[in-house]
Amino acid sequence: MHALAFDGPRRVRVTDVSKPTLVEPGDVLVRVTTAGIGLVELERYAGPDRWPGVTPGSGCVGVVEAISTAVRSLRLDDVVLVPPAVWAPSPRSSPNRQSPRAVGDEACPKPACPERSQREGVAEGRSFSSPRPGGERGLSRAEPRDLAEGRSFSSPRPAGERVAEGRVRAVLGRDLPGSHAGWIRVPEGDLNLVSVPDPANLEAQAAVVATTYASAARAADAVAHASGAIGLIGCDVAGLAFLAALLARRSNISALFAFDPVPGRLLMARRHGATTIALKPGVDTLAIIKSKLDGTRFDTIVISHAGRAMQDPVRFAGAHARVLLLDPRDIANADDMELPEGLRGEWPGWPTALDIARCLEEISTGTVDLLPLISHVFPMAEAQAAYELASSTGQGAIQVLLKP
Repeated sequence: MHALAFDGPRRVRVTDVSKPTLVEPGDVLVRVTTAGIGLVELERYAGPDRWPGVTPGSGCVGVVEAISTAVRSLRLDDVVLVPPAVWAPSPRSSPNRQSPRAVGDEACPKPACPERSQREGVAEGRSFSSPRPGGERGLSRAEPRDLAEGRSFSSPRPAGERVAEGRVRAVLGRDLPGSHAGWIRVPEGDLNLVSVPDPANLEAQAAVVATTYASAARAADAVAHASGAIGLIGCDVAGLAFLAALLARRSNISALFAFDPVPGRLLMARRHGATTIALKPGVDTLAIIKSKLDGTRFDTIVISHAGRAMQDPVRFAGAHARVLLLDPRDIANADDMELPEGLRGEWPGWPTALDIARCLEEISTGTVDLLPLISHVFPMAEAQAAYELASSTGQGAIQVLLKP
């Protein structure tokens, strides 16, 4: 079958690989129909690729083509959403497992993982809580097992999420082959796959849910009852998805500010009710922010894109501000971002099947419209052009979708 592979920095090609087969009793074979280019894929595209040989791609939408013996809730030809992180049998409980690497960070006990943690670095996620050498405060590595379970080590396991006995959390495109391929094998289909309502009309939006929106909605749930001011740093697709989710939750926040260097993104943020401030190089951004905020301090900082260029808004966080990462993978440039003393970041965790079902209900009822976030759709044969566009900031790209 056709699948994507990286040939080096900013080089992606279509290659032929073996079509996956059913291995475990809970496996489901899904023919991919729509997949998004997400943050981790763009990090791999920029290079160096930390997971060579692993097909890229996270969540997707597809059609059930084959079902193993233990699957009960799915039927052939069902249209399903595949989440970006799935429950999978642990190597200890399932000696027949096949994957290009150990499934999930939980398969590697905390004390025995220093080599893997060093090798994968920021991909494992970072927390803001630990000082760097020399007393410099910034983003420090979180323990791999905690992030695999869907949390930063500064926050508890998300409510309602339970680890099933003998299973680990596996991330597509990292621990298991990803969705930028013709077919994908999904372990534990009954636990992981969610049926897509009205797929003829909602498939594209469901792909945005799988790639971006479901994770952003978890962050929106975490701050929906906040009453102070929120500052969103970065209006890429994850940031705009967060704004859409926050608007759907009718939160009582007193003020909402969004920061980004791209005018088109700021325009979309304003449509979601945010007061926007452009971060332009060579401009006294601090003075502009101070004038716009007029003494306001942020009770919540939501970071969709980190890095030195996005540093200035963080300086206006309140003394007890809450800091949320929309995606632990969007931190390749975060080493230079520092938080005020005493603040620490947290990540709401991977979306559960219940989270995804709720997101699909939101788009099916019209509560949320994700179509404006879809800027481009490419056939997989044009993957190089699709990735190049998705990685650019000045060409109007927001959510780029692939059709295998």
